[in-house]
Amino acid sequence: MRYKVGDRVRVIINNTVSTMIITSTDGFEESGCYAAQKENCGDVYRVNECVIVGIEQTLKYKAGDKVRIRNKSSIESGWEEEASEYFGTIMTIDYIAGVGSFQFYRMKEDNGYWYWSDKDIVGKVDDEMFKKEDLKNGMLIETKNGIYLYLENIYKNSCDSKPKNVLLELRSHTSANFDLEFALRDAVKIGYPMFISSILNDNCKIHKVVWETPEVKKYTKEEIEDILREKIEIVESK
Repeated sequence: MRYKVGDRVRVIINNTVSTMIITSTDGFEESGCYAAQKENCGDVYRVNECVIVGIEQTLKYKAGDKVRIRNKSSIESGWEEEASEYFGTIMTIDYIAGVGSFQFYRMKEDNGYWYWSDKDIVGKVDDEMFKKEDLKNGMLIETKNGIYLYLENIYKNSCDSKPKNVLLELRSHTSANFDLEFALRDAVKIGYPMFISSILNDNCKIHKVVWETPEVKKYTKEEIEDILREKIEIVESK
């Protein structure tokens, strides 16, 4: 038995491919048939496995979604080493390629080079604040008020009894003291510099972005009316 109850399958009926949902596997051992129902139709059919050409693939995400890729310890094996730089990072779906049961995502960050599927993705992260536990040694945190370097297991002061994870101020537009929690809440972009040495000559820019706040969508009055399909009046909030 290749399929289970709930599977959306592609079935050939009278030389036409239809999408059906498996509703029961009772009696399969004796007849080799499933009970299946056409989408948007109440009729139930007995469908032999030999006329099922595969599962109808439905991808979970759409173009434009920002998604988190699984880290190296949880992603399936078989990837080439060059792809590992994207494991655990946030990527943006550029478009969906392929047809039928062979569909996959093309990402902007790798210029559409690798084939990504739902099983490689942890989930959608558009609204997710970067988590403290996802920070890695050497990451830069860019906020609205400056840029900071995160370092793990170092002795910041001579009086430290044991190494700590610290946040070093590289460039700041404010006299406020930023702790790690505050920096993450205020972050607009997080990633790595091109070279560690670049942070020493005031060229501390993020080269490889692993997270950034989603862009705020802006609409004109006419665009909102087009979406709502009705006339609106813009008023000041009280």
